[in-house]
Amino acid sequence: DLRVMDPNGELIEVGRVARSGLTKDRDCPGRGSECQGNNLENVYLAEGEPLKGEYRLRLRLESLGGESPPIRVTLGTRLGSESHSFAVELETPESEREIKLRL
Repeated sequence: DLRVMDPNGELIEVGRVARSGLTKDRDCPGRGSECQGNNLENVYLAEGEPLKGEYRLRLRLESLGGESPPIRVTLGTRLGSESHSFAVELETPESEREIKLRL
């Protein structure tokens, strides 16, 4: 599960545009079939300039889904003109990893 908080401390949620202009396209694995087995979530800014400040990204492992730990996740970000890639390993259900990015 991906949770993103903007510099205002606002959680970016599906179906709602935050005051910063960010929105989340879907929440995987989700309740319906919207993710179709592909746990890919996007948080994006449709227009304008991103807020300056600290962005907090939290990755949380909901379940092992029948897989053996560690579960490897790749997180790609683009904030302003900077791109980053993170390889994250999560060991147990409900384990979390937080990444902070500053613009």
